Amino acid sequence: MSASSATGVQQPIIVSSYIPDLEGITLDNGRLILRQLLGRGAWGAVYLAETANPPPGEEPKRFAAKCVITKNVSLDHYSNITREVGLLGKCSGASEHILTLHDVLDEEHEDLVFLITDYCETDLLTALKSNQIGGEIEKIKSIYLQLLDAVEACHNLGVYHRDIKPENILLTNDGTKVVLADFGFATTDRWSEELGIGSVPFMSPECLGGLHGLAGEYPTPESDIWALGVVLVNIVSEYLPWTKASMDNDPFWSYLTGPEDYWRNKFSFSKEFGDLLTCIFTPFARNRITIPQLRTRIQLLSHFYEEK
Repeated sequence: MSASSATGVQQPIIVSSYIPDLEGITLDNGRLILRQLLGRGAWGAVYLAETANPPPGEEPKRFAAKCVITKNVSLDHYSNITREVGLLGKCSGASEHILTLHDVLDEEHEDLVFLITDYCETDLLTALKSNQIGGEIEKIKSIYLQLLDAVEACHNLGVYHRDIKPENILLTNDGTKVVLADFGFATTDRWSEELGIGSVPFMSPECLGGLHGLAGEYPTPESDIWALGVVLVNIVSEYLPWTKASMDNDPFWSYLTGPEDYWRNKFSFSKEFGDLLTCIFTPFARNRITIPQLRTRIQLLSHFYEEK
């Protein structure tokens, strides 16, 4: 899946750069055509796909086609592909807020596999950068509650995402509907020895090896909840709470030594919201808030910032 750095945290191997330009090719016996590249990640390239021959008077239906390469790749990479297909397929349909997997095409183009999913217009990261969320409390709560529904549905099926971050949270219906995507790092292991999986700013301390670097495994559902907390701070403030949840990170150390002061002084968050965040960001995973508890607290939350 990934290579280890000197710190012991695994780094992704970028294999999507080996995927050729596929714009204009057809899939599914000519039913779909790839129109344009939407983006590349560590494991694949995503294209906008449209039905090639829609009925007269109808617009082509749009899909996303994630292409992954299977030629000359490691066994770990191939296992990652099959795991993503299997776990996305397992979760698809469990919630309207989880990306729907429509088909897996692996016969027409040698050494390439295509995952055909719903097409969503944008993602949360792009929306935040372009100020589409706008700090409206009810809009933020709606987006976040939908995300909680998606993650809880995965957890209820015994699937743990391990890479919850704004670019993996898609938005559709003019930005009002949330869809959780990219199950490339997902697992069914309740406890994992694969440290450093995901994106560093969203990793829990235990995923990074623990506050003192001594942990050999970590609980994956609680680590997802930590990532949900980082996403929440990011949606509300458009900033990350810290770049890494480790003792040598100054902002994180400031948080550990005075949580209430940290949320008030650095972000001007209300005490109500700061207390909620502290329940998420407990460094002891067994004491972390649960998703049902988090949902209730969000629903009851009256304001994010201190009232002037």
